[in-house]
Amino acid sequence: MYEREKEVSSTVPAHTIARSSSYLSFTLTPVETTDITSTTFFQPAIGNFNDYRILNQLKVGVKATKHFSLSLKWNYLFDKLPAGDAPQTTYSLSTGIDYEF
Repeated sequence: MYEREKEVSSTVPAHTIARSSSYLSFTLTPVETTDITSTTFFQPAIGNFNDYRILNQLKVGVKATKHFSLSLKWNYLFDKLPAGDAPQTTYSLSTGIDYEF
């Protein structure tokens, strides 16, 4: 993975970082109409393993009909050395309706 970060603040210059990106993912289906999927990414900067990110994405889906399901998604990001004044930890929770062909 290769990224270019550009800060909004003019006092900090833009910089580029090459990162390794590894992940572990699994899906559980406790009952036929429900599935739970979790994917965790680990992204250390190449050459500086003290600069790393951990991202976890968790999704719970429940089938409502043959084509529609309801979903709950949670994302969690920890960045050991975030850019500028960005927080080390961010997370989000969202709900949705999924359509499957």
